[in-house]
Amino acid sequence: MHADHRAALAILATFTNNKSRVNAIRKVGKVMLNATLQKEFDQLMKDVLAYAEERNAIAHNLWGVHKDEADVVYRMPMTAISNFVVEAPHKTQHDPEQFVTSLKSQMERFTPADLEQVEQKGRDLLHRVMVQTTNAFSRSIEKQNAPAG
Repeated sequence: MHADHRAALAILATFTNNKSRVNAIRKVGKVMLNATLQKEFDQLMKDVLAYAEERNAIAHNLWGVHKDEADVVYRMPMTAISNFVVEAPHKTQHDPEQFVTSLKSQMERFTPADLEQVEQKGRDLLHRVMVQTTNAFSRSIEKQNAPAG
């Protein structure tokens, strides 16, 4: 399939989430790369999956600001609200103070510098992926196409 990359891209596009795409690429690495390159490549893919969790925590949570702290944003996991919504109908009594305290305990505080650091980490990882993947698979293909001798 490496003779025409469009076929590989078409197959990859059928995966519905990032984790399944990364795991598919990891499997290709296990098949195509020699043992030395496999270990490095697999670690790179693990780094991609770890960063994806960090990215998802940013993208899929609630964000807010406090009127007295213009240079800070707060993040709260969606699960903080969704757990309450699911559990509330099953409780006979509700303690608003406990609920607010629970929400506050799950909030995380970020400065613009914190978010810029996460963004830079993503850029650096993308660069590593592009360089290491291109190098690893190019070397593997060159070896496969080398004349026997």
